[in-house]
Amino acid sequence: MAPLSSARALSIDEVRERRREFLPWVDSNATRLSEEELQVARERIYLLIGSVARAYHAESGRSFPARDTLELAELFDYATRLGLQGSGLVARALAPATKGSPSPIGASGKLTLSFDAPAFTLRSERGWSVRFPYYFMISHAETTTPKNDVETDVAMLSTLYGKHRERRGGSQATLLIAAASPADADGADRFVRFWLDELHITDKDALPDTLVRDSRHYRQYDTTDAMDKEIVTLQRGPVVMVVEYIGVPGTFEANREDFLDVLRGLQFTPQ
Repeated sequence: MAPLSSARALSIDEVRERRREFLPWVDSNATRLSEEELQVARERIYLLIGSVARAYHAESGRSFPARDTLELAELFDYATRLGLQGSGLVARALAPATKGSPSPIGASGKLTLSFDAPAFTLRSERGWSVRFPYYFMISHAETTTPKNDVETDVAMLSTLYGKHRERRGGSQATLLIAAASPADADGADRFVRFWLDELHITDKDALPDTLVRDSRHYRQYDTTDAMDKEIVTLQRGPVVMVVEYIGVPGTFEANREDFLDVLRGLQFTPQ
C-alpha cells in the first residue's frame, strides 16, 4: 500500500482531460510510432493507470477494484495495443472482454505470465517465480541469449510514478530481473560478473548487509544518469539471479517498498 499512498499522480479531472486527448491520438498513431515514441506513449498510459489506482486506493483503502473503476479496463486495453505484456489480463479481470478488445500479450520463451488480482505471477520453467502488483508496467518478459551466450530469463518492470526530489517532474523506477541456470559454479560466477559489468557495478559498491538470505547486496549512485541503483545477486539451487532496482532520487525512495516486496516474494522450486 505504501507506494500507492505516495505515488505522483494526476487528479481524476486531469485523468479525464488527458485521456480525451491521448486515447484518440493512440488510435491514430499506435501502428507507426518509433521505438522512442512508443516508450513515451507507454509511460503516459501508465501515468493515467497509476493515477486511477491511487485515487481508488485513497477512497477505498483497497489496492484493486472489485469491478471496473473510472474506465480503468479501457486504459489497460490501450496499454495492450501499445504492446505491453500482461495489461490485457488486468483489463479482463476488471471487465469482461468485449468485442474489439485486444488479446492479452503474455511472456515468452521459458516464462509464463498470469494474473490473480491484485498481482501478476511471472513463472519460469527453470523453477523460479515472482509476484508483483497490477500497476507495474511490463516492458519485457522473455527468454533471450545476451552477449555472454547464456540463455537467460529477462524481465523489465516499471513501478508507479514518483515525484523527483532534486529536479522537477516525476518518473517510474525500474526493476530488471535476469535469471539463468549455468552448468557449474564457475558458470554462475561468470553470469553474475557479466551482469554486474553490464550494470556498471564494481566490488566497491558492495554492502555488508543482505536484503534476502544468502545474497550479495550492492548500491551505487550513478552520477552520469543521476539515478540510484540497488542490486541483489543470489543463487537458489541451479538458478542464479541478478535483480536491479533503479530510479531518480525521490522516485527511488517512493517505490522501494515494492522492490523489497518483489525480493521477499521470490519463490524457487527444486527441478
